[in-house]
Amino acid sequence: MLERLKSGQDQLFATLIRLLEIKDFDQLKHRAREKVIVDQANNHFRGLAGPASVQKVFDLLQEPSDLEIEQQQMNALVADAMWKAFSRARAVTADYLTAAAAEDYLRGALTRQFGGTNMVDPADRPNLVRQTYAVLQEMIAHLTPDDRARLRTMSLSQPPLSFWMALAAAPASQTDHDGCIAVWKCILRAMGRVGPGGPAVGCVLAETGFPEDRVSRLLVATGATLVGLIDEVARWLISHDVANADLSLLATLGLADALADTATREWTRRHIALDYVRAVRRDEAKAA
Repeated sequence: MLERLKSGQDQLFATLIRLLEIKDFDQLKHRAREKVIVDQANNHFRGLAGPASVQKVFDLLQEPSDLEIEQQQMNALVADAMWKAFSRARAVTADYLTAAAAEDYLRGALTRQFGGTNMVDPADRPNLVRQTYAVLQEMIAHLTPDDRARLRTMSLSQPPLSFWMALAAAPASQTDHDGCIAVWKCILRAMGRVGPGGPAVGCVLAETGFPEDRVSRLLVATGATLVGLIDEVARWLISHDVANADLSLLATLGLADALADTATREWTRRHIALDYVRAVRRDEAKAA
């Protein structure tokens, strides 16, 4: 039990160092704000994992011994405490790419040492994410080659009939909302050239060299600024001859912002950032 707790605390510390962009413990001693964040995260971890692990030991004493099951339960307990402590620390940074790199590291540690991330990473996507993916599939299924030709040359100020016909696949809460319509204009114009079924948009942006600072701007933007940056991403994909990409998270990012669905917007920002940093890491590993 103590070994598991120590390993969890060490991996949490290594994750926080990446989150706060600190080189080592010596540098941390001279960074007051970051030291407070690390101390609070460690205290939160100990407060969750310590009493819970002691209780778990007493619970296991009442049951027939099974070392494999006991190890799995202890791993899940420590992993849950690590994840919650990290999530609290992550909330204080607005740098989504740095937070994503730290989260990717933590997920790797959970997989290597604690049996995976399924115990801390809910499988369910927000409703708007799943809905937007389904709407995109419905739209693309009914677009003819002529429709796509009209969409890729359309003016955002005067969209053609093909746009309005495709938009009918979206729910009424979006088709009656000017902010959502503005997002769909950008997405559907891109769909005139970019087909479905490809990698996530964050991966594609990394693979085509979309600059990190522009990704960061996209992930923190709101309102009309965000719509403009979504259109910039769409035009980037077209100019780089991307044949297929999953645009659902890019669309969801704009729709969640327009609908003031802050929880879904945050989830989407985090996952676009994760897809981007993972793709960058893969490319760097190949080049090494």
